[in-house]
Amino acid sequence: MIAPAATNDKLTEKRMYANRVCFIDSFQGNVVANYATKDLGLKTAVVVTDQAQVYSLGLSKAFSEAFAKNGGKVVKEIRINSGDKDFKAVISQIKALNADFVFLPVYHTEASMIKRQAKQVDLNKPFFSGDGVANQTFIDLGGEAIEGYMFTDAFDYSAPPTQKSKDFIAAYEKKTGKKELNSFTALGADAYNIMVDAMNRCANPMDSVCVNEQIRKTVKFEGVSGFISIDEKGNATRSAVIKEIKGGKAVYKSTVNP
Repeated sequence: MIAPAATNDKLTEKRMYANRVCFIDSFQGNVVANYATKDLGLKTAVVVTDQAQVYSLGLSKAFSEAFAKNGGKVVKEIRINSGDKDFKAVISQIKALNADFVFLPVYHTEASMIKRQAKQVDLNKPFFSGDGVANQTFIDLGGEAIEGYMFTDAFDYSAPPTQKSKDFIAAYEKKTGKKELNSFTALGADAYNIMVDAMNRCANPMDSVCVNEQIRKTVKFEGVSGFISIDEKGNATRSAVIKEIKGGKAVYKSTVNP
């Protein structure tokens, strides 16, 4: 198995045939913490965690640990549940705490609702999420309320990291008429191409044991989403990108390397 976009750290633990081409949440949490403290100079944060989602719990923990190592302070972690719709009490707490920024390791539905309701009470602190909001639906749901919202992602078509990226974007545009290639498409292509590359390194490309071994020997593979190495546990070492919502679009800000 090669997962294009499953980021939870525990996914590959004690699983001989589980691999992935995306970054893991502990790296993603570090990316947000480092960018917040070192690039933006933010020192305090409120974390809003969806206790019903393993993704949110893992990313929240990774961020909080990395943020503390950087000298930052999480003044409070507030827990919500998927499906909640009224966040007035949560936003009231956030406003009263007056932290430098808000980290929401949640999915796009809850993130967009929280930000819309925050705008209604003029809570104008910086908001940051992981790749759970890296999709067009988040922009559609959030509207003007999410202007300036920042998040991590695996890829941005406007800053192609490799020649293969440029070639793939050109082929995608020719086939679909669209240049705006999203990260899920890029990661899907990388999962497929790494599998084929591993098969080509086996005497018998149908030998699943050999193919799995070769996947885990992948070193600096030139992918659509960047250069990817995969370790003996099936985890990928790769870059992440930071994006910001500007004018109703996700705009590239920076690349963060491991």
